[in-house]
Amino acid sequence: MSEVPTENPLAQVQAHLGHASPWLRFLGIAGLITCATFAVVALIVILAGIFFPFGMFHSLSAGVSLGLVYLVLAGVLLVPAIFFIRLAKSAKQFRSDGDISSLETLGITLFRLTRYYGVILIVVLAVGALGLAFDILTFFSLPRG
Repeated sequence: MSEVPTENPLAQVQAHLGHASPWLRFLGIAGLITCATFAVVALIVILAGIFFPFGMFHSLSAGVSLGLVYLVLAGVLLVPAIFFIRLAKSAKQFRSDGDISSLETLGITLFRLTRYYGVILIVVLAVGALGLAFDILTFFSLPRG
């Protein structure tokens, strides 16, 4: 890692953001590629479910349902990829001109990204808790004998 000036805290922030900017851009591009891959797989699975309902998918709804799950995952992955690209752009702009408005934009985008991840985590935990509760209720409702 290159030498970071220690006398000016703002210069330190600029230097660190300069090092982070390429990685943020990489994460954004990798996220977009992953999102596009999920979308293509979703279309293939949906079409396979429609045109070949007796193959891998035993009914039409199984292929379409699985394809829709992939589309939802693609949508969920799209948001952080866009945020990472915005973060990279703001970090690069702040690194080049030192404008405080770029740093403010970077902070707002980082807040939105962390809030998004927090909401997704809450949703995943809630769905997991509901699934666990359903499994427990199903287990105790099984006939004994």
